[in-house]
Amino acid sequence: MGASPVVIGAASVWPRVMRGVWGGQMSHSPCPVTGGRPVPNIAAGEGVCITSTAWFLTVAVLCLVVAIGLQVASNFFNDYADGVRGTDEGRAARDVSPVGAPSRLVASGTNPRSVLRAALSAVAVAVMAGVAVVVLTGHVVLLVVGALSAIMAWKYSGGRRPWSHRGWGEGMAFLFYGPIACVGTQWALMGGLGSLGGLDPSNVILSIVPGCCAACLMMVNNLRDCESDKAVGKRTLMVRMGRRHGSVLFAVVMAVAVAIPLLFFQSFELWTQLEWTGFGVASSDARLCDAPSVTFAVCFWLVVVLLCGLVVLAAGCIRAVWRERWPRAFRLCAGVSAMSSLIVALCALFA
Repeated sequence: MGASPVVIGAASVWPRVMRGVWGGQMSHSPCPVTGGRPVPNIAAGEGVCITSTAWFLTVAVLCLVVAIGLQVASNFFNDYADGVRGTDEGRAARDVSPVGAPSRLVASGTNPRSVLRAALSAVAVAVMAGVAVVVLTGHVVLLVVGALSAIMAWKYSGGRRPWSHRGWGEGMAFLFYGPIACVGTQWALMGGLGSLGGLDPSNVILSIVPGCCAACLMMVNNLRDCESDKAVGKRTLMVRMGRRHGSVLFAVVMAVAVAIPLLFFQSFELWTQLEWTGFGVASSDARLCDAPSVTFAVCFWLVVVLLCGLVVLAAGCIRAVWRERWPRAFRLCAGVSAMSSLIVALCALFA
């Protein structure tokens, strides 16, 4: 879940940062390794400096470490907080859950302090990676974004009034694992929201995809735990809505997560870049990508197959939720998240 927004964010800005040409016939010097892009001297005929592939990939990987580190920390914080409150009774490794809920560490007898230390260690890794991103990009404001994300990881289930107990869990998952993580990655790689002609609105729309997938994963968990959460006074959004209405909301959000990649693929009209001879293995001279014709055709058909698979997975996931087959629903939901990210990334790279 944590990787999806970073993959989409990095892929969506790669063509603009690495393949775009800014400044017409102006000279484009290499960008410095640290500190981000300097302001070009237009009067002297200088264009935006050229970012190296190594710099781009390094920043993208560091953003990935931040996202995954905070996701791991959130999981450990949740296990710790629910364990010490006693809301995870019946979730020990020796217990067999009637709804297929996984076992929890604290409920299984692990020292709560050890779980808390693991969460703090994950936060520390994310902080170190975040500081490295700031050094390379020169954007100190990204530290604020990272701090807010770390606070969210704790506040989801920790503190006196955790967000998950008040019905805000799905909304926070959508926001922090969607727009914030995705646009934050784009910000870091493009050198700011206002650089290189500004942030493309389509990139912001794409950030909805991982956000919807994250919210769906959380809805599956909370729908599964509706009865046990209600018994301990944990008023999640699914408890407030009820299982039936919550399942309807899940289906709507899942449909949005699938519709955006389909519309994204359609908007590029990639099939127009193929000569429809044989099986379309030859691309026309007017194609937008510089890849070899066979590579472009293979990627095109791969995306088509993945889109068909995405629709099948999403339909199966919705059906599993309605039939209350929670382990299957969770696996299919994770598959939708991974597949939608791959589709969007391929479309962005080859458009």
